[in-house]
Amino acid sequence: LDICPDFAEAHNDLGVALFQKGQVDEAIAHYLKALGREPRDGRIYFNIGNALFRQGKLDEAIDYLQRGLVILPTCAIAQDLLGTVLLQKGQVDEAIGHFQQALQDQPDLTGVHKNLAAALAQKGQMDEAITQLSLELLANPNDSATHCYLAGVLSSQGKTEESVAHYRAALNTRPEFPEALNNLAWILAANADPQVRNGPEAVALAERACRLTDSKQAVMVGTLAAAYAEAGRFAEAMLTAEKAALLAEQGSQPELAARNRKLIELYRAGKPY
Repeated sequence: LDICPDFAEAHNDLGVALFQKGQVDEAIAHYLKALGREPRDGRIYFNIGNALFRQGKLDEAIDYLQRGLVILPTCAIAQDLLGTVLLQKGQVDEAIGHFQQALQDQPDLTGVHKNLAAALAQKGQMDEAITQLSLELLANPNDSATHCYLAGVLSSQGKTEESVAHYRAALNTRPEFPEALNNLAWILAANADPQVRNGPEAVALAERACRLTDSKQAVMVGTLAAAYAEAGRFAEAMLTAEKAALLAEQGSQPELAARNRKLIELYRAGKPY
């Protein structure tokens, strides 16, 4: 750019580098200079849209992404990104359309099935969401985040055995995954089926989740309390539930605080969750 200040490709590439360093305003400035020289380059519109999305400027991001797609309508990455922005705005049906278009244009694009699943889940279409997450895992079988997400959806549908299997798969790939540790611990501590519950393993998992989060997340501390209770360690369960209640109060989570205080009475009576 010192030699050729109007070189659009250099402005665009410098924008990409600045964006990767987190210097989003500077990146956008260079993208705009590139666009001024090359107004028919759809990639630049996509880069600006992505940067605006990072800044939370959703309407502006949508505008640039849509303008870019007029030029490059089969860019699956841009279709996926536009769907993500629309989903964040609550425009679920429109988001689904763009995710589906992305998959039509590039069926093997990583992450789109998961994004489509999130949109379908918001519409209550859980079976379809499960199908999309399963398709994502066919392409990326070691994606711990997708295993964890699918496990949560399966658990919400009462499919406990399948849910546990996916939480274990997530932890097999990423052993220090706090959410997967916590959620699996909760199932093992509090499931209605005594054949599923396993107090000692629930304690081990919940303790690891709390250790990884410095015991500062009320939900995870509450899970540890339930695990202690299932393992018959009721004194520890009461103390831990009290800590969870205090953390919830500090985090403006009054319902969670009240729930843990109610559970203290259960644990005091020598009963697990």
